[in-house]
Amino acid sequence: MTSKVLHYYKGDFLDELPGLVDFTMVLNLSNRQKHEVKELKKLARKFKRSSVGSAVYLHPKLITVSESVGVTDGKMDELLETLNLRDGAKAKFFFNMLGLCESTGEKLLVFSQYLTPLKFLERLVANMKGWMMGKEIFVISGESSSEQREWSMNQFNKSPDAKVFFGSIKACGEGISLVGASRILIWDVHLNPSVTRQAIGRAFRPGQTKKVYMHTGWLLLIRPRRKIIVLASGRRRLPKCGLNGTSIVVTRILKWRKSIWKSTVIPSWIVL
Repeated sequence: MTSKVLHYYKGDFLDELPGLVDFTMVLNLSNRQKHEVKELKKLARKFKRSSVGSAVYLHPKLITVSESVGVTDGKMDELLETLNLRDGAKAKFFFNMLGLCESTGEKLLVFSQYLTPLKFLERLVANMKGWMMGKEIFVISGESSSEQREWSMNQFNKSPDAKVFFGSIKACGEGISLVGASRILIWDVHLNPSVTRQAIGRAFRPGQTKKVYMHTGWLLLIRPRRKIIVLASGRRRLPKCGLNGTSIVVTRILKWRKSIWKSTVIPSWIVL
């Protein structure tokens, strides 16, 4: 009766794509980060703790601008002048990931729900690698016009000079196709997992010719084999209609938290 009116979409065409691989990252916090993390516990409001923490886990020096609105390029460049990259676990990982993408000829997508970490990373690569906005670096945020979004999307996908794309996870929703990238960094865990899946779908979609590697979970070690901060959901499923007909489950994190105290063996699904 309804066969001519209602159509059920299974997403079977995603099975034809090269593939999707999900990684959970394990990083050791620096001594400076450990100190700032302790201070985070004094913040009463969870949302503020989350926004400030997103900056601190990237680099502890961002604590000075974590609550600022609209940090300018000049202010961020001033902060970078005396910055030691090794003090930031996630900042150092990001820079290593850039090196990997350069050596393999891949393009990198970086998504965050907060603008301060994106601005920091944007100015970091501009200062340390000499990359330019609109050539190697592209950005989409809530302030980007529809024309800017269209131009950035086309240039990033087509230009051989394009290296990295920074996007506000909410601004890069439906209609944004970034199939030029094959590496995805989800910088922080969103409360709504469908938002994360939608961000992954910017690269893992029809038109993608490479296997997509997504780094969506973070385990930050305060002291090796003693205490960890879990920035990934304890259980995450990607439904069949969403990603390559695959159900990717991260279920062993909470159990591993207990066993890691007595074991130095990292499970195979963890990438250091």
